[in-house]
Amino acid sequence: MRSKGFRHLPVIEKKKIIGILSMRDLYDYANTELQDSLKKHQEFMFGTGYGS
Repeated sequence: MRSKGFRHLPVIEKKKIIGILSMRDLYDYANTELQDSLKKHQEFMFGTGYGS
């Protein structure tokens, strides 16, 4: 998307647009995943998770 300059893409099912995917949607998803991963790693490193 970034290399071609697209900020929004249609989500298509059976030749019908059912939604729009934006760069912001992708950023929010990636950010949430990274924050969850960081939290799990911190819990493991500092003993606040994984069976403590």
